Amino acid sequence: MENGCRVNSGTTSPGKSLNHGPSRDYGVCGAAREALAGILGDDLDAASTRPVCGLAMAPKVPPPRAARGRAARVTGVRILVTGAGSGVGKATAALLADRGHEVVATARDRAALDGLEVAARLCLDVTDAASVDEIRLELGWVDALVNNAAISFGGPIEHVAMEHVRQMFETNVFGPVRLIQAFVPGMRDRRSGVVVNISSVAGHVAQPLSGYYAATKHALEAISEALYVELAHFGVRVVVVEPGFITPGMKTHATAGALEAYEPLDAQLAQLADKMPGGALAGPEVVAKVIADAIDNDAGALRRRVGDDANLILSARNTLGDEEFETAMREFVGLTW
Repeated sequence: MENGCRVNSGTTSPGKSLNHGPSRDYGVCGAAREALAGILGDDLDAASTRPVCGLAMAPKVPPPRAARGRAARVTGVRILVTGAGSGVGKATAALLADRGHEVVATARDRAALDGLEVAARLCLDVTDAASVDEIRLELGWVDALVNNAAISFGGPIEHVAMEHVRQMFETNVFGPVRLIQAFVPGMRDRRSGVVVNISSVAGHVAQPLSGYYAATKHALEAISEALYVELAHFGVRVVVVEPGFITPGMKTHATAGALEAYEPLDAQLAQLADKMPGGALAGPEVVAKVIADAIDNDAGALRRRVGDDANLILSARNTLGDEEFETAMREFVGLTW
């Protein structure tokens, strides 16, 4: 499509090719090329593949991967990261590439990916089934999927436009589901892979004026928990990463024409980040390290909290009753609403 998602190409960063040699367009990426070389020999150049968007495409069936132990270290795998144009997604894509992985960084705005030294930079709209299908056809398979793309519209429940509510659910919930349904069947068949869903403290605690965003993260938590049990039988891991407040964080879209009646509440909540423990807020690189470690190491729990504030809030949520938790949070924040 002219000037659209599908004509944008990625690049292979110098020195980071998983081919361990000069980059050549065999139509096969990284570790897949090495495995196929032993099978096809000189016929590798003639392998039936389709280069699209500048990414050397892999065959429909990936190379077999040996079973890994519970504490195995994973290196040189193909990883798809959504929402890689900024914040946590961008930091994650960069860190994974630095660790030697074949990273496919995606975003709705291809230009936002400029400067990322990864195997490929592709346009992907997670709210568009056709866009997801095309990425699946282009890649064929991935070893790991990082569902990071998300948006937020703030405002009181009574006032946020239904259009914005739908956009949040399409991006934050149905988007990850589209990617899971696109790539998990291949992981299941290979009995290997990992899905990392980026949730939030909001997946357990709904902050006023962010109720719909919290609803999307609650939904992602529920989907992840069910998926964790479903896929464990097939050797596929699921990890949920739960950051607290980070800086710079995800861009929040203000609701147009915010209600004046809620301005005092908004002003009090605006001071919340300053009252979190640990001093300065953690940057996206801290979250990126947790994501990368979850991919690189087979051992670990379903849920991974990130930040002192996340530990504080979620520990209180898990140990206190509803009224006790509300009282504690009101006192901690100084909320007089």
